[in-house]
Order: sequence, then structure tokens, then C-alpha cells
Amino acid sequence: MNRTYLLVVGALAAVGLLIVAAIASTRVGVSTPTPSGNGQTACTMEAKLCPDGSYVGRTGPACAFAACPVVVTPTSTLPTAGWKTATDATQTYSFSYPPTLGTNYVSLVDWPPVLKTEKATTFRCAEAGSETASAGKTERTTINGREYCVTRESEGAAGSVYRQYAFVFANENDVLTLTFTLRYVQCGNYDEPNASNCTAEQSSLDVDKLVDQMTQTIHRVSLLQ
Repeated sequence: MNRTYLLVVGALAAVGLLIVAAIASTRVGVSTPTPSGNGQTACTMEAKLCPDGSYVGRTGPACAFAACPVVVTPTSTLPTAGWKTATDATQTYSFSYPPTLGTNYVSLVDWPPVLKTEKATTFRCAEAGSETASAGKTERTTINGREYCVTRESEGAAGSVYRQYAFVFANENDVLTLTFTLRYVQCGNYDEPNASNCTAEQSSLDVDKLVDQMTQTIHRVSLLQ
């Protein structure tokens, strides 16, 4: 075996090792940072499939994959299990409502809510007033994509505040009004920790969300009216 043959074999083996190393350094999950002309690190153009179906690339000085978007599992916004059913005075629409709020410092007064139907009218909202005024405060608001004209009126009595609500909204070709009253006790009448518990509970009660959940259950019960 001559010397020339040995040199050729050695050169081919070295080339083969270089190719294997290059392939190993660029496989998915491994990236070798290389300096770019502007002094920054250039990462390989790889992509990682995330649980939400999107892709992320490599970034940073270590060329690590960017974090995948956080996948949030949606929960039901309409927990109507155990709710009861009522209708408007004309027996045109029915809706569901919770028999209790499950609260200690907010109680139901005018309940279940009263649903009133005005047929073939145009939905309008004249914003005005103050919540403590005799006619209350009326304002236009959007809840979960539905537009409401909301009137809130508050009146204090015997260590409590009574809040009357009227939510007006369009449904099909009609304008509906949902009214009810809640009693909020004065949290300052309690010692700790009840005073803090009272404040936290009343602050966390989302009346707008509760009303929207009820209006989502509305459906026509008679097509003849």
C-alpha cells in the first residue's frame, strides 16, 4: 500500500467526519450560534411547533427557542345549572335566573328579576343623572358584545344600601327591560375580619356579568304574539 493511497483515504475520512459533525450541529433541538457581521449572534432558521399550532424560532445569545404562547383553556361563562325559569308579563319571552347569589353581604330583594317587553320599538339610551338622585343614573354600556342602557339607583336605609337596576336592551325586533333590586349591607358596621370580607365580596360581585348571563338565556316562547 503506497503513501499516496493512504493520504487519499485519510482525506476522505476527515471530510466524512466534518459532514457528520455539521449534520449533528443543525438537527432540531440543537443550534450552534455563529457571529454575524454586526457583532450579533446569528441563529439557525429552525422552528418549534407549539401546542396552540403556532411556531417559534430561536432567539437570544444562546439561540434557544422562544417561549410558546400560553394556552388558556376557556371556561363556561354561563353556569346556569340549578337556575330557575321565568317569563315576561306577555308570555312572549322566557329567561333563566339564579335562585340565590351565594353571598353573605349582598341579598336579593326584588327577585326574580322582572322582564318587560316593548314590541316594535327602537332601542335608545338617554344618558343622564346620578346614582343617588331620585331617577338614578342612566348610561350606555356594552357587555360581552351586547349594548345595554343601564339605570342604577341607590338608597340608604337602616345600615344598608338598596340598589335598583334596570337593564334595557334590544332583542330581535323588541326592546326588553330587566329590573331587580339588591341589598348591600354597610361593611363599616362589622368588626374585622368580617368588615374586610364584606368589602371584598361586594367588590367582586359583577352585576353586569350576572345580567348578561341571564339575557343570554332569553328565548321566544310564542311566535303568535
